[in-house]
Amino acid sequence: MIGGGADAAVPAKQGWLSGATLLGGGRAVTLVLQAAQLALVARLLNPTEFGTWAAATALVLVASALADCGLGPTAVIYLTSGEGTLDDVVAANTVAMICAVILVCAASLGFGSAVAIATLSLTPWLVITRLQAPSVAALQQRLHLKRIVVGDLVGTSLQTALLAGLLAAAGSSGQLARMILVGVCLALGAVVELRIVNLTRLAPTPSSLRDRGWVRLLRFSASLGVVNGASMLHSKVDQLALALLVSRATLGGYAVAYRVVDASLTLASVASRAGFTVLVRRAADERSEVRRSLILTWAAVGALGTICVWFAAPVLMPLLGGSAYPASIGLLRLLAPIVMIAAINNAAAQSVIADRNSHRLLWVTLVGLTLNAVLCFALIPRIGADGAAIACLITESLGMLLVLDLAIRARERRAASGHPPAAANSLGSSPTGR
Repeated sequence: MIGGGADAAVPAKQGWLSGATLLGGGRAVTLVLQAAQLALVARLLNPTEFGTWAAATALVLVASALADCGLGPTAVIYLTSGEGTLDDVVAANTVAMICAVILVCAASLGFGSAVAIATLSLTPWLVITRLQAPSVAALQQRLHLKRIVVGDLVGTSLQTALLAGLLAAAGSSGQLARMILVGVCLALGAVVELRIVNLTRLAPTPSSLRDRGWVRLLRFSASLGVVNGASMLHSKVDQLALALLVSRATLGGYAVAYRVVDASLTLASVASRAGFTVLVRRAADERSEVRRSLILTWAAVGALGTICVWFAAPVLMPLLGGSAYPASIGLLRLLAPIVMIAAINNAAAQSVIADRNSHRLLWVTLVGLTLNAVLCFALIPRIGADGAAIACLITESLGMLLVLDLAIRARERRAASGHPPAAANSLGSSPTGR
């Protein structure tokens, strides 16, 4: 395994920027393809059906964060330190995935039969995507990033081509058939991506289950798993509240706008994996330069992203959603500052996680989730989708300030003590990179 200070001689920015450029460039291309997917699905479904699909997608993304259970970044730490094996990661991932799938399928019943069916149609995609997680963690830990990028590009390209064919061939098929076929297209693309990135067995071996290394790994990642699950729920509670309090048609317009924000956050989250790996590979008292470089760089990138999103809104929204969602332009402009806010939050949170202090992020995430839910249920009945955007903007801003404070105080504590603290993702509001 690679030691903590193996790349200490490499300048901080050089140590992670090339990896971030590779991951970010690849993800930028796949995000364009995913934007095309969104446009295809928005045209394949009517506004009410698209709102149903958006509600199901929000539930499945929450399930994906729960299934990750903090194992993404934790596995990188675990493998780098030599505290466990890849078989342990496979076993832990399988147990967490099964629990999350059962939970989200049960939760979908509370939104009615249409959302439950749409959620079930997306479940195969969720399972296949989660099976990739141990291999992606291993490739990230070894800084073998090209394979991750190629798998992502090929899988997403296939999904987009299949959805385009579906739009051409769907004709007058019913709502249920269209929902199921969308899920099939996404699942097939995920299968191809899995074939490219996979390094491991797809199921745990009996011996790896008996050795119970996966139990230690899940305990190690538990606090981060709760943080990631709560963070994903925080980022989706506005959409779920719209589906419950207003209508799925209104949610459709909001979902079109928010997918642009989601895409920006996913780009930052995926590109920053290289920076996180460099942080983990350095000794705790050698991370200050990398930490400062990450936060300042992502603040600048986030500010540029916010400006681009604001000015591009009148062009992006008709391209993505068509003429059925005229209010989405104003909603996207209202949400645009979240691109910068969450990019800074993401960089600061990764610093805290690399120091094995993810438990300190838990209270920040729970405060943000609670406040977001309260604001959504207070504002949405009065001003609709604008209320959801305002609630999200307020809580993301508060979360960024609190996480930055944690990162700064952690650095000050190390400086005062003269040695790294004893070890114990909210990666902002972005999900697991999907």
